Amino acid sequence: TDDRRNKRAADGDAKLQALGEEADWGECAQVFKEYGGADGVDSKEFSKLLEDCGVLDKKFQRNDADVVFASVAKGQRKLQLEQFKAALKQIGVRKGEAIADVQAQVGARAGQGQANKGTKADDVRFYKETKGGDATTTASRHDRLTQQQNADMEGIGEEGEWDLVEQVFHEYDKDENGFDNKEFVKLLKDTNILVGKKFQSTDADIIFAKVCPKGKRKLAFEEFREALKLIA
Repeated sequence: TDDRRNKRAADGDAKLQALGEEADWGECAQVFKEYGGADGVDSKEFSKLLEDCGVLDKKFQRNDADVVFASVAKGQRKLQLEQFKAALKQIGVRKGEAIADVQAQVGARAGQGQANKGTKADDVRFYKETKGGDATTTASRHDRLTQQQNADMEGIGEEGEWDLVEQVFHEYDKDENGFDNKEFVKLLKDTNILVGKKFQSTDADIIFAKVCPKGKRKLAFEEFREALKLIA
């Protein structure tokens, strides 16, 4: 486990070095305060800030922002300024952009305040709908999951990089022996995957049971990846 931690740390350092030199953080700090105030920014405010600054795009979407937030928050509800800086660096790594470019994009928002347009968390669509728009209701939830798994897996598109996701996994897996169901649900809540009525704790329980190896009570990272694919 020490070797794995050291390798992850070395990989992370190499990626951060590739970001190049940092610019002045003054304007980014101003934007941070405009969106979160003195006590920091929560996950919703963080996503709103990134959206208003134009950081969210096809390469980096709201679910990616949730993963980054969880990675640097380490279980806390709000990010402080230094954590916010670390989050922007992770975004630079994820998008393959220099940190100075990310800083410029965020800093350009300084003095403008929050945009009036509200944001909504992306719905996690779990079941396919019929042509008429009504969700299938005749089968049980478990049966629907089983019947639609193959079709849904084909529809989720190509995978992105899993580095940040793995980092978040290990942040929550403190004892390095995998996730139990309770830890799995907590991570999904912290990263805003459990949203409204579209995807609830009972759905998470079904997914956990489906990917957890027979006779075991915890998920390794590979099973966790499969769980996220099913959620998508």
